[in-house]
Amino acid sequence: MKKFIITLICFCLTVILGLIALSIYTTKSSHSDNEALQLMDQLNPLTKEKDAYIITKRKPDQLLEHNRVEYTQDAVDENGNVIKLTITAVEKLQPNRYLRVPHKGKHVETFEEVSEKQVPSETLKKLHTLD
Repeated sequence: MKKFIITLICFCLTVILGLIALSIYTTKSSHSDNEALQLMDQLNPLTKEKDAYIITKRKPDQLLEHNRVEYTQDAVDENGNVIKLTITAVEKLQPNRYLRVPHKGKHVETFEEVSEKQVPSETLKKLHTLD
């Protein structure tokens, strides 16, 4: 019984340390378009969901099937941290619009257009320096 408990504790510690290492790796990775990393972020319970903001650009980076488009660009969170995120839309987005992008690591499920007043002031300043 004692060996079983020790084995169980070692297994749990290994899983926890693996999740921490995975969280650090995906946070520091520059490959935001890697779907495997995005899936890991989505499933990792240690990665917290945050909001980031972007200003839409003129042209999408990639045209996908069924008139969908993909944009990859720098986003700024409420703390002023810059992260490169990829968003997919069903049609081309209007340029120079503000989007709130909830993300978990580099995984993005949705976004919504917001007014300039809804963007935190420090985030807004940092967004305008990215242009």
